[in-house]
Amino acid sequence: MSEHQALHRRPEDPLEGRTPSADPRRVARSRKRSRLLLVIGIVCLVAALAIAAYLVYRYQSASVSYDRVSDVAGVDTNDPQVAVELEGDDLKINWDALHEINPDIVAWVLVPGTRINYPITQASDNDYYLNHLFDKGFSTVGSIFLDYQNSSSLTDRNTMIYGHNMMDGSMFAGLRDFAYDQAFFNEHRTVLIATPAQTFRLTTVAVVICEGEDKLRQLNFPDETAFANYLTELLGYAVFTDEQAATEIDRLYCLATCTDLGNSKRIILLAKPLDEPMGGEVQ
Repeated sequence: MSEHQALHRRPEDPLEGRTPSADPRRVARSRKRSRLLLVIGIVCLVAALAIAAYLVYRYQSASVSYDRVSDVAGVDTNDPQVAVELEGDDLKINWDALHEINPDIVAWVLVPGTRINYPITQASDNDYYLNHLFDKGFSTVGSIFLDYQNSSSLTDRNTMIYGHNMMDGSMFAGLRDFAYDQAFFNEHRTVLIATPAQTFRLTTVAVVICEGEDKLRQLNFPDETAFANYLTELLGYAVFTDEQAATEIDRLYCLATCTDLGNSKRIILLAKPLDEPMGGEVQ
């Protein structure tokens, strides 16, 4: 190297060739952000576990209550003796015991082959039993309830009965099987609804899926034409239909719940009396 080059050589940088140190402030911010994300994640996990625990408690608590009322009513379908009784001419219910619990209990619905085995309540509106059990205890599980404008004798031209579609398969969740499985619909045709006066043995006619805002709630009709038009409209939403049974409907019973599809759609199981109601004649 020449003297000239030596005189003009750049002084050596002691940090040359090394990785620059990170900005301490940036490191601190990064660590703080990481800690914040960790805390948020833990909070979300705890919240999710709390919600799950609440749902389990809610379902189990309601299930215990409904199991007890089935025992009180004398309609425990896990009891072989009850299965024998269901083959007879009547569905025997201990109405005195039920009315001591709540006079709003007006009927009982049982759908063999499903978990649907519940008292039917009726209030002065269609809101109360959305979040109250059969004993009026508050619960978002709610009750199976009769439309407040239907006759409690269940003898209107169209009887509407509602219930929640619960994730644990309780309440009217069993209607999903009718809506999504044609074989199930074909093989499970009986619905039993009892009142203090009589028992109605029904046969399923069709199952429909419709939008929640569709105006399908109509209980009584001015004439036969109006009823026929209503049936035509309702059956237009059917996913499965017994064509022969659907041509001979004088009285209709609709069991309705929401679907799993964003809670915006409805499942309605249509049924009609298989024969004259047991225990008396419809007036």
